[in-house]
Amino acid sequence: MKQLKQSLRLLSMAILILVLSQAPVLAATAATTELLPSYHLGLGEPKMISLEVQNSDHSEHSFTFKTEGMSNSYELYFSTAELPITTLVIPAEGNVALNLNLKLIGEPLVNNDTILVKVIRDDGQEMSMKMSVLINKDYQLELTSLNDKVEIFSGKAVELTFSVKNSGAKEIKAIKLSSKLPAKWLISKGADTSIDLKPGETGIIKTTLEVPSSQIAGNMAVNVIAVSNETQSNQVDIAVTVKTSANIAYWMIGLFLVIAVITVIQFKKHGRR
Repeated sequence: MKQLKQSLRLLSMAILILVLSQAPVLAATAATTELLPSYHLGLGEPKMISLEVQNSDHSEHSFTFKTEGMSNSYELYFSTAELPITTLVIPAEGNVALNLNLKLIGEPLVNNDTILVKVIRDDGQEMSMKMSVLINKDYQLELTSLNDKVEIFSGKAVELTFSVKNSGAKEIKAIKLSSKLPAKWLISKGADTSIDLKPGETGIIKTTLEVPSSQIAGNMAVNVIAVSNETQSNQVDIAVTVKTSANIAYWMIGLFLVIAVITVIQFKKHGRR
């Protein structure tokens, strides 16, 4: 009997030692959907890196996302459905896709940079993943608008002029403009215009912007970038002030004048009662 009790005691101690010796399982894992561990980034070029975070725990958890260890300066944030985030709640055994948005600010200090991405669970457990960012100086585009501010009447069109410079080391072909416009607005001319630029060259691209007649008066914005097969430029934001049609104002003035004339005639004809 004593031997049996002693055997059970030793077995219990062995089980306890086994449980305590197991490393905690991290509930979050992150992996890029791209095959390459390195990402090429040009000056002023925005880059969106796809990530997936999994909650392998049986309970819901909140996760915080951070980055550190970079030598260069970046405009950097995480997002889901184009909305910036810093924390995210993931249900038990669920997974969420998100993006790491990256854009180089100023001149790079190093051409081969490393970014450490950290995923921290609300109970303190965390994991990290390193990614390499290679600064691409061969293909670089700089976009400048010659229309800082535009005023236009609804239902009318206006010409926009852009300057594109190849500031890289190699020739860039088939450079076009890509625009993000308010609803129902249209680029009617110049949307398919493309130019080729050798290193150091600057070219001009003109487009025609049409504003629908249904557009109410107000301040709007047009976002434009220059794109090629190899890279894309910085984004240019153009402030557009929309006014209602001048014809409406003329009709209103004319109507008031007619009413005023009729009032004067009636007053002279009948006098004051």
